Amino acid sequence: MAFIGATPTPIPLTATDIPDLPATKITSGTFPALNGSNLTNLDAADLTGTLPAISGANLTGIASDFVKLSTVEVSSGVSSIEFIDGTNGADFSSTYKTFMFHIDGLEMSDDNIRSKMQFGTGGSFRSTSGDYSEVQITKTGSSGVTNTATTNATSCRLTSGGPDNADNGSSQNGTVFCYNFSNSSSRAMIYSVGLINNSDSGGVGNSNLHFCTWCFEYTNGAIDRVKFFPDSGTITDGSVTMYGMKP
Repeated sequence: MAFIGATPTPIPLTATDIPDLPATKITSGTFPALNGSNLTNLDAADLTGTLPAISGANLTGIASDFVKLSTVEVSSGVSSIEFIDGTNGADFSSTYKTFMFHIDGLEMSDDNIRSKMQFGTGGSFRSTSGDYSEVQITKTGSSGVTNTATTNATSCRLTSGGPDNADNGSSQNGTVFCYNFSNSSSRAMIYSVGLINNSDSGGVGNSNLHFCTWCFEYTNGAIDRVKFFPDSGTITDGSVTMYGMKP
């Protein structure tokens, strides 16, 4: 457009110069890329419609040091739940510094049955007297606190006493933290918290809390497998999930 005299100085538009601009008035052209620093005080009430999908390719630099590796779920009687290196996602390699097993809702076929755990090296589980040593503290119902220790066990006891299997709602739960599994010449150790509701030894309606630490006395090879199993009978329901924690 021609001007008589001096050309006026251009004045940039501000947001107040464009009130309530409807999308129907934007008929062509391309908006410049938005800078995040320009998006301030954006009222959620002004955001309508559907936001575009975010591509996973744009989510970079995200890392997790706590990795879910494997889950075994039980819906019928099995003699044990096993995690073996290279099977069903289980990974006992030195990629992970420590491991955690989460026990959720285990139910047993028989009454007053404890949950136990064994480790294995070189392709087989260890069950010889003296392979495991323990220090534990237990609290059941309203009774006092008990503590024991043993140095000649054939497995790791994760709960003290078991649920009353006549109560369909009773189960065994807990978390096991595992250390030094990939070191073939140093003792592996675990720390576990075992929980029981409706403990048979304390009577229906009583719960049981069991803290323990176990040392694996067998030092001839890194651990490549873990097994959870009952005192007797079978596991009829529940699950165990394995997690690895990176250095």
